[in-house]
Amino acid sequence: TPVQAIVVPGNEAVVLLSSFLSSRDFSVLPIRAPTVPAGHERLRVCLHSHNSVEEVQKLATAIADHQCRAWAGLDQQGYESELA
Repeated sequence: TPVQAIVVPGNEAVVLLSSFLSSRDFSVLPIRAPTVPAGHERLRVCLHSHNSVEEVQKLATAIADHQCRAWAGLDQQGYESELA
């Protein structure tokens, strides 16, 4: 199906990832609790036939980059996050 869900537990975490991806020109929407059960928040990603393999790879790389920054306690700009 063209709609894919990427589970990102926590309202704050899914909104941060959505904002991060938006800053990199990806249009994904956070689906937050209570729309979905708490702990099952997710990003809504729509893939289309016109999306290239390169675009999908860039999205995956951006998600991985965000996760690495989050684990390192860095915000989007590379500064220490108050959330860490």
